[in-house]
Amino acid sequence: MIKLLTDFTRQERHQIMEAHLYLSEELGLDLVSPLENNQLNETLKSLVLFENYFLIDLMLCYKLDAETKNFVATIKLGYKSGSGRGMRKYFECQFMGLSMLKKDPGHVFIRPETISDKIVEVFSSGELDFEENPKFSSKYYLLSDNEEQTRKYLDYNFLNAVFELDNVYIEIFEKILLVKFKRKLHKKDVLAIIGFLKNLNKSKLKN
Repeated sequence: MIKLLTDFTRQERHQIMEAHLYLSEELGLDLVSPLENNQLNETLKSLVLFENYFLIDLMLCYKLDAETKNFVATIKLGYKSGSGRGMRKYFECQFMGLSMLKKDPGHVFIRPETISDKIVEVFSSGELDFEENPKFSSKYYLLSDNEEQTRKYLDYNFLNAVFELDNVYIEIFEKILLVKFKRKLHKKDVLAIIGFLKNLNKSKLKN
């Protein structure tokens, strides 16, 4: 843990430790063992969600419920900005939710839909839209490598749970779901993630 903190400022290290105390003491969540952390860490490196980062480290991971296999974690991310001699490395810490699923909807990536996405949709059918939940499709952009499985298992409960969140990013890969916001540590985010994971338990993915 100490090694993972070396790239942060004193203020950022204080915020990270506050996040740990909030999760462990105020919310009463239990830490996952280091071995499990390492296994999850390897999965993160292959995901679209983290393709713009040169460093992805799972710092601390907490179990929400051992039976449902839902977790909340803090992750250290490193990215580069600039070019040549002006290139610099930056680091930040974010909250992330993880869930081990019972069903496999394929490799799925969900992000907020942009105006450019709506224009592209006129010429391309790459995105999956859900006629039974148009409000979700108007708010989020969803890509999948297996349309049949995705439509089978991403039911109304799941789509509605995602819709209730603003500016969230989700990826499902090999029956592991990851959910996060593109913001630094914030209590509002972790509470939203926990609420989403609890709602996820009602979906086909977890049953």
